[in-house]
Amino acid sequence: MSISFSGLGSGLPIDEWISTLVQAKQDSIDTLESEQSVLQTKSSTLSSLNSTYTSLQTALTKLIDSLNSPSSDIFSKVTVSSTEDGKDKPAVSATVTSLSTPSEFDITVQQLATQTKFTSDQMDGLKKSSTTMAELGITQNGSFSINGKEISFTTGTTVNELIYKIDNSGAGVNAYIKGGTLVLQNSAYGESEINVTADGAVTDDGQTFAQLFGYDDKSNQVLGANAEYTLNGEAKVSSSNNLTSEDTGIVGLNIKLNAVTSEPVTLSIARTYDESSAEAALEEFVNAFNKVITETDTQTASTGYLYGESNLTQIRDNLRMSVTDAVGNGGLYKTLAEIGITTGSVGASVDADTTQLVFDKDKFKEVFQSDPNAVKELLLGNQQAGTTGIMQKLKEKLEPALDSVSGYFSARKDSLNEEISRQAETIEKRYNELELYEAELQQQFNYMDQMIAQLNQQFSYMQSQLSFMFNTSS
Repeated sequence: MSISFSGLGSGLPIDEWISTLVQAKQDSIDTLESEQSVLQTKSSTLSSLNSTYTSLQTALTKLIDSLNSPSSDIFSKVTVSSTEDGKDKPAVSATVTSLSTPSEFDITVQQLATQTKFTSDQMDGLKKSSTTMAELGITQNGSFSINGKEISFTTGTTVNELIYKIDNSGAGVNAYIKGGTLVLQNSAYGESEINVTADGAVTDDGQTFAQLFGYDDKSNQVLGANAEYTLNGEAKVSSSNNLTSEDTGIVGLNIKLNAVTSEPVTLSIARTYDESSAEAALEEFVNAFNKVITETDTQTASTGYLYGESNLTQIRDNLRMSVTDAVGNGGLYKTLAEIGITTGSVGASVDADTTQLVFDKDKFKEVFQSDPNAVKELLLGNQQAGTTGIMQKLKEKLEPALDSVSGYFSARKDSLNEEISRQAETIEKRYNELELYEAELQQQFNYMDQMIAQLNQQFSYMQSQLSFMFNTSS
């Protein structure tokens, strides 16, 4: 009977043994990586929720900023009216911005601003835009200048091409043909000359371009005029028919003079309540608030990634209570429900979701049109009385959570990042240990295999010796 030891070279499953032992430690690392993935998902979920809360803060700020300046007041708008409203072609038209000051003034237009025109001598060839310079009598290539800007031409340049060159020369004039003449017109209004100069003869009889066209004759030029008007009894002059706030003294007011007036035109600037802007801002607030509640409830539920975050739940509850609380001011309205923002319609099923706000726009329009000041006081308080509105109280509840240094979101994000970092260090350490462990196992099993191989060799030798001894004895 033969006896043998199986080794690496004779069938022992050393690789499988090593793989099984290594996998046992790998399983613990897999658990750590799974925990790290959960932490990373929790961190990204927190960042997304932070953005949702920030959107609510933005919606609140838009409402509250109405107290800071007229340009950010969403409860009112600035309008301008005129005694010429309704006319097809008003002599004076005006526009205003949200910064315009409520005021009233009279304006009378004595003269509109006009543009300087320089008309050439009449030539039959200027009746067609396809006429070339050669056909106008020019026999040499040349150039001329308008207001210091040089314009070149050839004998083959057409009138159309010449006009294009003039318009794009930067000279501040526009050119066009009219009744066999080439008219140069200042782009700007007012008393400003057009200067046309030319050196060098371009015709056989020695004329320059300016002489040929008659631009050397100043009588062909009609200077533009400044606008003349009276504003609240004060005579004024402008080089343009478009008057800016610098002309009127009213910020954000622009007036366009369209025609001379026979009697004063009265312009009235007023700040009026703006129902549509207020409604849009409140709708934005309601949507942002509902999204905060929905996403917070989803993520803090037992199946959410932020389950167990009691601080977050407390923030949510504080906001929820603040939005349904009554304000203790002396105003007409005490709660949002009185202006159409409720947690559900009257008579709704008890199964209805009362965590969400519902905006009744029809009711809001009714109360806003009835008393816009009372609505504004409910939302923003009364500065003179020293009271605060519901929107300020909501923002006060929200701001600590969103503080960039000590707020809940910032602090919790830092905490999670530290956990993720520590977890990553632990995982890296375990992988390094696993690599060393696998190397040690490989070394130990290789040594064992060598011992088994030696024992097999020795046993084989003993077998051969015993076999020889037994055969000899026989």
